[in-house]
Amino acid sequence: MKSAQRHFQTLRLVLIDIQSKSRGYLVRKNLQQRILERSVLVLQSSVRMWIARQRFLTFQRAIILLQSHQRRREACSEVKKLRVEQRSIEHQRQLNKGLENKIISLQHKIDEQKKDNERLLTKEQESENLKKEFEQLKINHKELKQNLKKQLNLEEELQQ
Repeated sequence: MKSAQRHFQTLRLVLIDIQSKSRGYLVRKNLQQRILERSVLVLQSSVRMWIARQRFLTFQRAIILLQSHQRRREACSEVKKLRVEQRSIEHQRQLNKGLENKIISLQHKIDEQKKDNERLLTKEQESENLKKEFEQLKINHKELKQNLKKQLNLEEELQQ
């Protein structure tokens, strides 16, 4: 019985040893599985993050490109407006130059006409003065004629 008991004890120890080794193996395998799953999750998360980042950067570049195209389009239209405005300003300047020349020539004509008017006014006044003087001389002439007639009449009377 002792040998059966010893045999039982050794068998029991061997079974406990096998059981503990198999449980250790299973625990290690389970731990490795969890580590592997955690690594896969971290890897998947990193890959998803990288993909999302790439999408974001692509989207951001596309938006920046669209904005730059829009700004360029607005700048081109602004340049066109400025060119048209500049042409119209140049056209107005040329018109203004022509108008300035016309204004200057008209101003000279006005000045000449003013001088002519002043000359005519002085001539007219001189003419008026001469007419008055002529009228005065006519009156004097008549008076002198009358005086001469009187004198002749008086001389004739004296001679008679």
